[in-house]
Amino acid sequence: MKKLQPNPMFRANIFSLFSYWWLNDFFAEGSKRSLQEYDMLELDTSNTSAAITSDLEKNWKKEVERSIKSKTNNPSLIRAVVMTYKGRHAICGVLALLEECLRTAVPVLIAYLIKYFENQTDTPVWHAYAYAAGISVITISLAVLHHQSFYLSQRIGWHMRASTCALMYKKTLRLSQKSLNHTTTGQIVNLGATDVLRFDWLPVFLHYLWIGPLQCLVVGVILWQEFGIAILAGMGVLVLIMILQTFNGKAFGKLRSMTAVLTDERIRLMNEVVTGMRIIKMYAWEKPFAKLVSDVRRKEVKRILMASSIKAFNFCFFVCQDKILTFVTLIVYVALGGTVTASKSFLLLSISTALRLPVGFFYPRAMTYLSESLVAISRIEAFFLMSILRVVSLVTGSFLPLAIEFLSSSIVSFGRIQKYLLMEEFSEIRTNLQPKANIDAFVELKNFSGKWDLDDDSKERADITLKCINVRLEAGKLLAVIGPVGAGKSSLLSAVLGELPALKGKAIVHGKVVYSNQVPWVFSGTLRENILFGEEYEKERYDDVISACCLTKDLTLLSDGDLTLIGERGVTLSGGQKARVSLARATYKRNADICLLDDPLSAVDTTVASHIFKHCICGLMKHKARILVTHQLQLLKTVDEILIFKEGTVSDRGTYDELQAKGVDFAALLKKKEKGVAAEESIPLTPKIRRRASISGSPLLSRRNSLNTSHISIMSRLSLTEIEQEEKSMGELLPEETREQGSIEGKVYLEYFKVAANIFSLALFFIFIIASHIIYVMNDWWLSEWATSYENYVESLSMMSNSSLDESMRYSGSGQFESPTKTANLTSLTQLDSTAIFDSSFYLKVYAILSAIMVLVVLIHANIHFYICVTSGIHMHNKMFRAILRAPIRFFDTNPSGRILNRFSKDMGQIDELLPLTFMDFLWIFGVIISVLILTSVVNYFVIIVIIPLVIYFLWLRNYYLRTSRDIKRLEGTCRSPVFSLLSSTLQGLLTVRAFGVQNQFEDKFHECQDLHSASWFLFLVGSRWFGLRLDLITATFVSTVAFFSVISASLLNLNPGEIGLILTYTASLVSQFQWGVRQSAEVENLMTSVERVQQYYRIPPEAADENPDNKPPKSWPPYGAIDFKSVSFSYYKDGPDVLQNIDLEIRAKEKIGVVGRTGAGKSSLISALFRLSELTSGEIFIDGIPITPLGLQDLRSVLSIIPQDPILFTGTMRRNIDPFNKYSDEDLWNALEQVQLKDLVKSLPMKLNTELAESGSNLSVGQRQLVCLARAVLRKSKILVIDEATANVDIRTDRLIQMTIRQKFKQCTVITIAHRINTIIDSDKILVLDEGQVKEYDEPHTLLGMKDGYFARMVKSAGLSESQVLQMSPNKISNCKHPDKNYNIPSVTTPIPDDDMTIW
Repeated sequence: MKKLQPNPMFRANIFSLFSYWWLNDFFAEGSKRSLQEYDMLELDTSNTSAAITSDLEKNWKKEVERSIKSKTNNPSLIRAVVMTYKGRHAICGVLALLEECLRTAVPVLIAYLIKYFENQTDTPVWHAYAYAAGISVITISLAVLHHQSFYLSQRIGWHMRASTCALMYKKTLRLSQKSLNHTTTGQIVNLGATDVLRFDWLPVFLHYLWIGPLQCLVVGVILWQEFGIAILAGMGVLVLIMILQTFNGKAFGKLRSMTAVLTDERIRLMNEVVTGMRIIKMYAWEKPFAKLVSDVRRKEVKRILMASSIKAFNFCFFVCQDKILTFVTLIVYVALGGTVTASKSFLLLSISTALRLPVGFFYPRAMTYLSESLVAISRIEAFFLMSILRVVSLVTGSFLPLAIEFLSSSIVSFGRIQKYLLMEEFSEIRTNLQPKANIDAFVELKNFSGKWDLDDDSKERADITLKCINVRLEAGKLLAVIGPVGAGKSSLLSAVLGELPALKGKAIVHGKVVYSNQVPWVFSGTLRENILFGEEYEKERYDDVISACCLTKDLTLLSDGDLTLIGERGVTLSGGQKARVSLARATYKRNADICLLDDPLSAVDTTVASHIFKHCICGLMKHKARILVTHQLQLLKTVDEILIFKEGTVSDRGTYDELQAKGVDFAALLKKKEKGVAAEESIPLTPKIRRRASISGSPLLSRRNSLNTSHISIMSRLSLTEIEQEEKSMGELLPEETREQGSIEGKVYLEYFKVAANIFSLALFFIFIIASHIIYVMNDWWLSEWATSYENYVESLSMMSNSSLDESMRYSGSGQFESPTKTANLTSLTQLDSTAIFDSSFYLKVYAILSAIMVLVVLIHANIHFYICVTSGIHMHNKMFRAILRAPIRFFDTNPSGRILNRFSKDMGQIDELLPLTFMDFLWIFGVIISVLILTSVVNYFVIIVIIPLVIYFLWLRNYYLRTSRDIKRLEGTCRSPVFSLLSSTLQGLLTVRAFGVQNQFEDKFHECQDLHSASWFLFLVGSRWFGLRLDLITATFVSTVAFFSVISASLLNLNPGEIGLILTYTASLVSQFQWGVRQSAEVENLMTSVERVQQYYRIPPEAADENPDNKPPKSWPPYGAIDFKSVSFSYYKDGPDVLQNIDLEIRAKEKIGVVGRTGAGKSSLISALFRLSELTSGEIFIDGIPITPLGLQDLRSVLSIIPQDPILFTGTMRRNIDPFNKYSDEDLWNALEQVQLKDLVKSLPMKLNTELAESGSNLSVGQRQLVCLARAVLRKSKILVIDEATANVDIRTDRLIQMTIRQKFKQCTVITIAHRINTIIDSDKILVLDEGQVKEYDEPHTLLGMKDGYFARMVKSAGLSESQVLQMSPNKISNCKHPDKNYNIPSVTTPIPDDDMTIW
């Protein structure tokens, strides 16, 4: 973890702790400069991720054990969380209860003070000063107590979130393949990014689920003494509101549950779009993917709008609750013959206001957050209980509408997380990782049969992946596994790793295992870190490994050698380099006993393959037990034993000589056509969007959907100099995430509202804001007028009555609220003057009308506000998504996908759900504060003396706080990214992580990443308390001033009790509400950073236009497919180095061109230039005489077809993967599948063309995915086809199949093929040799072969092939190379294949 600053909290005294004085120096530093990560404060041990996770994990294990013993109930994540945090949460409950007692005492003291003004002549003045002093002391005490209680509760929420995330990560490391089949990347990320956020606030509000009703009871007893049975009507309405809020909480929970599923789906789709953007652009598929995302987003937004209506309802009753309670109580009280006085009215109003926060705000939010948390917990529990070692998390509570709201949303989140935690786990079969000295390592499979999905109906075994495998491999032996695509070769390695579940038999692994995946996993970090993988750095051993894996020359080409940051998914490395890095990682591992190598040589040329085989596999690894899956037949002569796989079984075995003696034709083995697929090559790592259709033995390929957003490394011990050098190099490839400085600009707010509403709508919105506050104050002003009029009426009548009657009207000052004979005396007074009866009905009617209008206007105001905010989020998402689709490919190469997805997940989540409510709180409380200041200044202008300095101090304090607060919030956002980066990187390389047994190192790294985020979150919590306490002290000063000034200036200003009651009630309502409002204003600005981050993506410079109306090509273009490069120079970004230099090249129509060259020669750059993935630096490319630069990108790319090196499929049906535009009929699709030999496979699927493919198409093998890509090309019928090393990872049989299909179906097309294997390109019309971005040779194959010192001839020679052997590969083609229109003669499947590998570069 990065070095942070010493935490002054550790040495603070009691005063400093209660006042947060120890933070002053930090804020002083933050006011001077922008804060960086190294400025954050250290965490104490009790706050570290490892410590808090340990406590929760123990209780989760107890839950698991309890459920196993009881054999009835599943383990409960909620119960585990309760057991972990119940002690600390109980203390918070006591503090919250004490806080609410003090809050209730304030209106009682205000009532006593008003009674003093009603009976001044009979009450000593010191009573008034005592009441004022009591109000002052309680408001100050309340401020200090509130912030201590709030911090302790938030700390519990933080611990709940962090410990749950850590347990989810530990669960991820243990997920079985079956469990991965039932979850998705989007779901896992959403659990960690969204669901657990509910836990932060749940403990703050949860206690108000019982404090709220208890407080209602206490308040009812107090008010009963004043209003008698009439108070039951008011309390009945209050209970009714709470019941409505509870139902709202449940409805909100259901909506949250539905929204969460749709959010998972949207994030999964965005993950596929971002990680597959290169292929989407090449296929010109932006529109169908935009429609997919917009359809899911539309459904998601529909639920968000419905939830916003519930929030608007809750908000309306939150602000109007005290008015409704007062109104109903007074109506019943007057109807029963009671009279309205200032002390009665404002006791009722102020005590109702005191109830508003816990009952009207905290209670419903606690219900909502608890609901969300419980859903999150159930999701996480399901994840944890995915079998064997189950693990955990929970969440606690929140303040009563807040309590309901948080309760509802938390229930949803608890459920989601609990479901995740209960998923099945990976089974470890390596029984002894450290063999004893007298026992050698070995691998043994005894009668092993395996199946990827072990269903309950195990009798159905037709799709068994491996059948009755018996093999034993001793140390020092090399076992080669060969066979066609889908024969079960990779599944054999999965069985050894324990990934493939055993149907019968057993696998025994004795020793430490290392593994090199067929699709190499490279994480974002330096090349050295990728090789060391947590091991200590030993230069001599390291250099030997680099040399054996043929990486020496590659390191000299990298800018910083092995300290070069290779980027997410290895974006700076070629496929061959990634394969060699993965192999080097397996080779470097100390004390490894068993090496599992899944076709690591397919992506390298023959010379390199021979070197690696000799010096690495048969050199550094020679004393280990080795299993090598390969398609390279020339290596088989030197292995100890060969296993020939066919349809999941071992069809033959023996040494090379033994098998030849049996008459085994190795070449024919790889040519024989398979009928159906009984077992798959790929290894299941990628989870799926839904339970997949039953595809024979279909496992998942190692995850390619990385969400990495920052440098992920398992650090080995490096010297200080090396670390500094490494850190220097890290910033060069991936730029740091943009982090704006200073305050949020006004244009960000303006843009936020502009995208949602027009001028008229915004004007109407602000009119309703002003109107709601005016009517809100008028409601209480009318109550004051009513009470004052009655007091005047009583006073005027008392002047006509005798003194005894006058005496009976006065307050006794005995401490009781009023003489019990007052009503009777008033009756007597009325009888004295029956013509002057006080008309309460008029005041009551006006009061009723004002109350009804107030509720209606506030409800409309709230709904308009939420509608505008949610609509703004809708438009912002759409604009950002359009900008992403139009961004150049360079943007995706230089910005990790996790960084992009963070905008669509966390930032959009905050904009959709948090910002509207926070903005609403801020606008409302801001209006209340302005109303209070105006009201108190008008009634008692002496208060202005204090208001002016307090306002000045407040403005300075807010500005001072925000300078630091903004940096803290931005740091929190950037520190959160590495947590998701590590999660996604782990998912991508989960098989490798488990094979190497480095789960503990990855857990430690996760704790380290989470501690860095926790350090920023700690600053956010204590910084908020520091600011909130000072704001509450400003409020306490203001309330104290108003109370004392009311006593002092009442006679001077001739204030009546009604006016004094009005201003005291309003100023007292500012306690807690003022600091909450100001903090909400700061939180609005903090949340607006999410808006700012989304708006940053609006400004991504787009690539060229999709269509150019002034340069539309003819509809039949291109009619022939001739391509002409004229002095083409090409760079991947503006002012970057030219990777192609002055390319002059003419490709005639229907020609077949083979492109060869070393890594970095410019082969893939040639394709990028043709597809205009970046614009040409100079020169022009013509297709059938039309320059491509002025064309629209859709017009250009839609007429080209490509079969990429890494075949990318998307979650969805087979139909959508082949034909996303729905342009072709079923007959066309079946014809295309038949032509690529996939018809039988698809027909065998339950849903056929509508069968759902897994994420990344991972329930198909690599070869099958290549054939799907070929089917796309067959359907498009393009005149130009580009094949980018599409056969590098497939066997010779599949390679020939692809080449045969291309010759037959693309005979009338121009084909450009980049390939390693000679037989792939030798029958081309011409071969293009590139080196260092320049054309070195370009001619017919036999001509180039005749140039003895030529580049191509030397390549063939280095491959160990003679010219006669090359000509033998396609004799008819070579002789007919000048006649492209002539039918090609397809080589017979019995044509002998030379033992030499047919690979060049």
